[in-house]
Amino acid sequence: MSSFPCLVRTMSASGQVRYRLDERLVDRYLEFVAGRFRPNTLRAVAFDLKAFFTVVCKDPVEVTAAVVFDFLADQRGGRPDGDPAGGP
Repeated sequence: MSSFPCLVRTMSASGQVRYRLDERLVDRYLEFVAGRFRPNTLRAVAFDLKAFFTVVCKDPVEVTAAVVFDFLADQRGGRPDGDPAGGP
């Protein structure tokens, strides 16, 4: 996972845009989003996931609800200890 998160945008021959972050679990979720939502939503989700994993520096299987809520609080300016990842 050394290059994670590295956001890659590709386009199929039919012109369908896809995003991936080179992490199997996250990429599967992006495939799910691509099949159900509009392209702008997919792009927003991909960039949000890149920002999230860049800040928290955790493998997706290590992310807990507490990590997500701490990240969201930090984005709103909320954590007093300044650690968006919730500690070591």
